[in-house]
Amino acid sequence: MAAKMGALRVPAMPHRVGALDVGAYGLSRKLRSALCTPALVLFASPIRRNIDKILDLCGGSPSKWRPHVKTLKSDFLVGLLLERGIRKFKCATVREAAMVAEATTRRGSDGADVLVAYPLTSVGSDRLERVAAAYPNVQFSRLVEAIAPVEASSRLGVFVDVNCGMNRTGVQVNEAAAVLDYYRRDLHFRGIHAYEGHASKMTTKDQRRRELFPIYDSLLELRGLEDDDSAAAAASSEELVTSGTPAFVTALAHPGLG
Repeated sequence: MAAKMGALRVPAMPHRVGALDVGAYGLSRKLRSALCTPALVLFASPIRRNIDKILDLCGGSPSKWRPHVKTLKSDFLVGLLLERGIRKFKCATVREAAMVAEATTRRGSDGADVLVAYPLTSVGSDRLERVAAAYPNVQFSRLVEAIAPVEASSRLGVFVDVNCGMNRTGVQVNEAAAVLDYYRRDLHFRGIHAYEGHASKMTTKDQRRRELFPIYDSLLELRGLEDDDSAAAAASSEELVTSGTPAFVTALAHPGLG
């Protein structure tokens, strides 16, 4: 015989969880009745506040921030970034690059710039070339970590990926000068990319500054390498892309980056 079950008792949600005011995230009865659960619900106002906070850290300059969309994967969230003047994006896959391109193009946002921040196989590069052809008003770039010719007809910019300590991808710092010298002579060259993801294991601000500032010094030195006038012209306009979430504030505190 089945046991008789009593009424299910659901504990009341606390009004606050730490510093979070749970009451601010309540849903109307009408919206709750229309949802098919589980559902992802986005609250635009706090998201906009978070975006504005990051821009404040960047001194109000959207060009200093190239947010990574791997945690967004959302046309709506890309739209919120575009509202605040963000035009540069990072992504991990060609599909994400196409999503950003579609979001920016549909909104008529000029100057969109998308970097696929992971070395691509030849198949991935071919797919990104096709996406670039479909969205000619968007600048697309990819990473390289070794010397290899770039097709003159390529629509893709090139960033040299430098291994700054995470040991996942990229050319070693002491070998990067030769790779950069090669690509700086190519019209597709855009700049240097380095991801200090190992900063997530650093527990204090002092530790992050002590261990990361020398890395940033090395990257800035690489950015300033000049062998002739053409290389100097390239170096003066190239971009240095660095700093994931754990190191973002530390990078902004570096006198050569902030």
